[in-house]
Amino acid sequence: MDTLEENDLKFIRLLEVKAESFFTIGNYILENNTSFSQKFDMMVMQEILHLEIFLDDYGARNNKKYVYITELIASIRNFTNVMYTTKHIFDRISLYKVEDTVNGEKNFKESVNNFYEWSIGCLKKLYTEAFEEAKRLKVKIPQGKVDDRFFKGNENHFKLEQNIEKDNVELAVNRILELTSKYRKVAKSIHRENFGKKIKPKDLNTLIPFRVDEKKARKFQNILHGVQSDYDTYVKGSSEEKTHKNLKRLRGFVAVPMYLLGIVSWLSHFYERHLPTIRNTEVKEKISAIINTDELLHHLAYFGMNLCHKYLHIGNEIAEKILTYYSQPITMELPVPQPIGFHARPSHYISLIVNEFGTDVFLVVDGEEYSCKSVMMLLQAGGEIAEKGLKTVTFKGDEKVLKDLKILAEHNYCEDSSIPPELNYIRIARNFL
Repeated sequence: MDTLEENDLKFIRLLEVKAESFFTIGNYILENNTSFSQKFDMMVMQEILHLEIFLDDYGARNNKKYVYITELIASIRNFTNVMYTTKHIFDRISLYKVEDTVNGEKNFKESVNNFYEWSIGCLKKLYTEAFEEAKRLKVKIPQGKVDDRFFKGNENHFKLEQNIEKDNVELAVNRILELTSKYRKVAKSIHRENFGKKIKPKDLNTLIPFRVDEKKARKFQNILHGVQSDYDTYVKGSSEEKTHKNLKRLRGFVAVPMYLLGIVSWLSHFYERHLPTIRNTEVKEKISAIINTDELLHHLAYFGMNLCHKYLHIGNEIAEKILTYYSQPITMELPVPQPIGFHARPSHYISLIVNEFGTDVFLVVDGEEYSCKSVMMLLQAGGEIAEKGLKTVTFKGDEKVLKDLKILAEHNYCEDSSIPPELNYIRIARNFL
């Protein structure tokens, strides 16, 4: 039976074989200051995954001698995933056509590039320490490096002509309404989770888990992935997509936040699993000396979360235009709230109902239309209604929304009663304002 010392020596020799590609790739990364291609990132991810499986098979994570090298390799895989996703966004931003109406595409690309450079810096620091730890373990490190002809440079994408058309228009419309509604729910949830709220540098350490964590980010990412999948299956290439430009625009505003959420989840994972934030160990303290925690949280908040919120906000406006286009408006006469009319409370509740559905609804007074999405517009209409002494008014919009407005009106707009169970979402939306 082998002794512990013999087993240790055997493991070192096995590690040298299994980690040869890992260190060969590391030689290339440490000697280059260029952007790496997605093909290169994919190769690194695959090699590190195989190496991690090998280490787990031998229980290296639970061995004092090998736990640090195992932690470093896991951290390197984490940042390689971040780099891969970031590169994907950068390479495809022009194809997604998510023109940033505030800062412009150029500034967005600069933000992506700056974040990518920071990720490369983290990767190099971790790889440098992995080499040092391998030397301490007396693991022989190969001197070769990968052939950079296959892995340097940016990929330039262009679109071939889309000449395949689906013919099931009715199905496409139904799917459009369903996926657009799902998208809006994610956008509202992200807003309610305060992804777009500015955070002071001194409060960054409260970001995880109080505002975000890996589980939450992956949940939203998976929902958006489902929306994207439905779009590509039922809408892409259809006559509906060719007719309505907002559909193609929405596709881009699904993709970019989805990938940003992937980055948020990987950075959250690294913070929770590899830094001394939840479980403080000697190994995690060493990792925290390599990767600056404040920098990581800054990028998580201002690149990942804030940009995700921003693009979902723009996408939500597009989604509402799509829903309004496909809605079938009707008119409905409803009573004026008693005894004061359309003052702040009933106007607020009306706007919450309308904004929940996303389609345009109008309060019509003498042919003048007032948007029910805006409390200020409703208050303005309320003044006209009071001046004319009207007892009933006409609402125009999608039938589903007007049905809920009718329930609100039947309860006198909750002036003297609680919110009915059918409209419980008003209470939830109100509490998040």
